[in-house]
Amino acid sequence: MRISQGLAGEVHTVRDAIAVAHPIARREVESARACSVVAMVEAKSRAVASITVGFMAYRRRLLGGARLWQGFVATNNRTRQTKLVASGEFGPEQFAQLSARPGSEFPPEPLDAEAVVLDVPDVLRLAAERLALKGAAFQSDEPVQLVLRNKGGRHEWHLTHEAHHGFGAYVLVVDARSREITFEQSSPDDG
Repeated sequence: MRISQGLAGEVHTVRDAIAVAHPIARREVESARACSVVAMVEAKSRAVASITVGFMAYRRRLLGGARLWQGFVATNNRTRQTKLVASGEFGPEQFAQLSARPGSEFPPEPLDAEAVVLDVPDVLRLAAERLALKGAAFQSDEPVQLVLRNKGGRHEWHLTHEAHHGFGAYVLVVDARSREITFEQSSPDDG
């Protein structure tokens, strides 16, 4: 079952995205908590095309023990629609397998929207400024992806752009609270 709702306006920030998406996730699981945000942005205009919020919740079952529910609610700013796009449960065996994988960071930690000082527009502005210092800019035909996750209590934005003038790929990782840049890498344009 797909659950959706119309929007009165566009969604540009983490707080707004969670506020719009949370009621839809709660229709599936009352205790759903936001654990990730993915924003897709048009490079030229820096307009947020869509924001997807990942949610999770633990469910207790009489048979089969505890399960982890995970769902994703997407907001499309063009169509002004928000809907549940995917959901599922991980049983004890799947949970153990995913948790055991090195670097899996599974299950994801819940987000604290209040910890986000640097939001989508701020990260885009910072990346554009840093690229300009290198004589580069976002290309208009390739989207910019921003992913927000909580890693050990530290909320981090991961911005990636696969093609921009002067470089083939650009990655920027920045702390959403302190604004500290923890990683930045550009690769030369091969074409």
